[in-house]
Amino acid sequence: LNLIDDAVQPVVLDPMTYDQPIVLALPSLAQYLIGKSLLLDLLETFPKAEIHITTWSDSSVEKIHDESIDIGVQYFNDEQVKTIYQHHLGKYKGAIVCAEKYQYRTLDEKLAMPYVLMEMKGWQDKKAVIKRTLESNGVKINKVATVDDMTCLFEMLCEMECATLLPATSHLKARTDYNVTVLPENLQLEQPLSIVANYKLVNHDNPLHRLLVKKLKQHLF
Repeated sequence: LNLIDDAVQPVVLDPMTYDQPIVLALPSLAQYLIGKSLLLDLLETFPKAEIHITTWSDSSVEKIHDESIDIGVQYFNDEQVKTIYQHHLGKYKGAIVCAEKYQYRTLDEKLAMPYVLMEMKGWQDKKAVIKRTLESNGVKINKVATVDDMTCLFEMLCEMECATLLPATSHLKARTDYNVTVLPENLQLEQPLSIVANYKLVNHDNPLHRLLVKKLKQHLF
């Protein structure tokens, strides 16, 4: 009854005077690409709040439940518990990313390169979404290593003749030091997975969470 009562009470938010900590959990790639711009935006929007951006992990859903995390970004998970609302933000296609010096290689040549992949923390037993998509279409890649740090991943792309699989974000495609090859439609999922903002279902109409979702969507897409 207390949960229901809290959910139906109107909540007024004034970002300029809001002074509670705000905690967001983002995958490593999202932090690497938009972390700085998102943090600067939130510091300006909530000048009296302390902003925390942490990495999405196996414990993030539990922390959303106990409200030590306000909102977290991840792929849509059809195994997610129903007390967590998955707010659709957008969709990305899969892409091969390699050093710029390999940009003129054909798709088949890039698919044949050794691959260093990012570990998917806290998402369906760490499944590599794009790798599984390729395998479902009959393409098996040569995975030689897995890392969980974006800086390490990009340093490996520069140091070693290898490639990786990442979502084709606009931020990634805008870079000039790496080559991004969006996979053709026949190697994409028929329905690409949604990127979602995860938060407690009871906060669906909370103005703080609505504003945070708006900011996340603005910076991610």
